[in-house]
Amino acid sequence: MARSQFVAGIGQVLKKIGQLLLVLLALMLIGGLTQLCSEIWPFKPPTPTVRPTTTPTPEASIRGNVVDLLEEGVIEIDPKGSGIDGLDLAVRRLLDELLEVEIPIGTLFVEESGGIQNMVVRRQVTIVISRDDWYEVEVPVACANKNRIVPDLLDSFDIVMAPEEGDLQAVLSTIGKCETSWGWEYGSFNVVQAAIWIVTDDATYSGLGTLVTRRDIFDYGTRAIDEDDAARAMRLVDEAGIDITSKRIWQDRELIATRAEDAVIVEWIRQREQAGG
Repeated sequence: MARSQFVAGIGQVLKKIGQLLLVLLALMLIGGLTQLCSEIWPFKPPTPTVRPTTTPTPEASIRGNVVDLLEEGVIEIDPKGSGIDGLDLAVRRLLDELLEVEIPIGTLFVEESGGIQNMVVRRQVTIVISRDDWYEVEVPVACANKNRIVPDLLDSFDIVMAPEEGDLQAVLSTIGKCETSWGWEYGSFNVVQAAIWIVTDDATYSGLGTLVTRRDIFDYGTRAIDEDDAARAMRLVDEAGIDITSKRIWQDRELIATRAEDAVIVEWIRQREQAGG
């Protein structure tokens, strides 16, 4: 009995030793495979992300107002109508120089026949020209003649320097300040267009309704300039130093104030009335 127990104990020890040997053998095998794999497919650390560096734009050799550069023979342009809020302008350099062409706010595009709306730039555009190809850009504009025909691609324009003075220029030069002080809406197309027509055509609220939006050719359209747009345009004009109470639209202030949703602009109308409207 003692002998059989001794033999059984020896067997257990040998079994444990065998298990340990199997574990060691497995570890050696894994290590060998790892070494082999590293030789066949060597580990490569991830490629570090290369952050693009911004190449500074070379300083233009020549820069200036589009009208001046045109008169000096530095560039040629081809302006075409593109609706009431944009104008397609192609510009090409005539000198082998890096050019920076500025189209300031207030620059006028005068239609050649006289029966189409003249357009006025409502936001400055800057074009950098570095090659001899035509550069095409859509210039943000508004209409300066409410009762004329909206221009299209068949209509061509002459370009005129922005005047330094005048009600139209005063309104346009006020847009940036009003956007900063009162909100982005004061630089929206509808508000700017309404303000321009108030000073160029002495438009009433009804008259501003000639600008409509249409879904298709079968749609009669709905007015684009609503009461809030009209009220903001009135405030914009008044801020430009032009007495809004002398304009015909001031007679529509009650209708506008009653229907406008912006409480701030309604309050401005009430305060303007008390101040001498």
